[in-house]
Amino acid sequence: MSDFRAIRIIDCTLRDGAYRRPKGFSAAETARIAAGLEAAGMPVVELGHGLGLGAPAKGLFPNGDSDEAYLRAGRGVLDRARMAALALPGIAALDDLRRGADLGLEILRVGIDILRAEEALPYLAEGRRLGLETHASLLKSSMVGPDGFARAALRMAEGGAQHIGLYDSAGALLPGQVASMVAAARAEVAVGLAFHGHNNLGLAVANSLAAIEAGAATVDCTLRGVGRSAGNAATEVFVLAARRAGLVVPGDFVALGRMSQDDILPIFGPIEIAPEDAGMGFAGLHSDGLALVREVAAARRLAPLTLLLALAARPPVA
Repeated sequence: MSDFRAIRIIDCTLRDGAYRRPKGFSAAETARIAAGLEAAGMPVVELGHGLGLGAPAKGLFPNGDSDEAYLRAGRGVLDRARMAALALPGIAALDDLRRGADLGLEILRVGIDILRAEEALPYLAEGRRLGLETHASLLKSSMVGPDGFARAALRMAEGGAQHIGLYDSAGALLPGQVASMVAAARAEVAVGLAFHGHNNLGLAVANSLAAIEAGAATVDCTLRGVGRSAGNAATEVFVLAARRAGLVVPGDFVALGRMSQDDILPIFGPIEIAPEDAGMGFAGLHSDGLALVREVAAARRLAPLTLLLALAARPPVA
């Protein structure tokens, strides 16, 4: 890479990392870690419940704090860094977006399974009406190829998305596949492109670099790679890998590394790729299907890993 484009990192530790705890982060932890991320040079901090706006009120991951508590905690410490939150249609209501804007939310990321992308359109329209930077985060994008991703990206851009995210939710994609999908979208839309990788096959950082090379300008990362299933691209690792590739990226590696060691390791311990995580990546299966895999495997007296390998022979949509 030799274009020296400036890349934006959105640190999702306080949102995707919340999946790994029964009640997510507390508002106090959110404030402390968000302040540290800003001091370490992160330009955008995504925070809140793992399932986004509206989830606490629905009792998902009970005993966590409210949307209001998370957003107030972030707004109270973030000055230079911008505050982002996720909204999943079916969990978040449009009123949740309005309350978020009133509490200082600046970036709205509408997350929707790519095969149901049309459901994001009312949320994108409301986000634009509220003056928020509005993202269409296309989840489970490994279920489609480059043409399918490009068609969905075009529809989201037509619907008002200012940024469109390729979310490798199952951690199933290889760098060449990521590059092809981003390049296909780049040929169709003029809006910003983002990449959110999961690390089921150990490729989240490599896939992030491939996405940038193909035209993405925003990458999602988390401290120590903490996140759902096998986790995400580690912020501190990505910063060094991107600089090694000649890219301009924000972030104080020493400060980020210290946070990884002092703030994240004591809470979560080492972040590892478990065999089932790798199997899900190989099969292209999102972690929300793992319980069913275990149930069927037990009924058929199979090892779950055996069933995951068998699933890899079937189309991802099946």
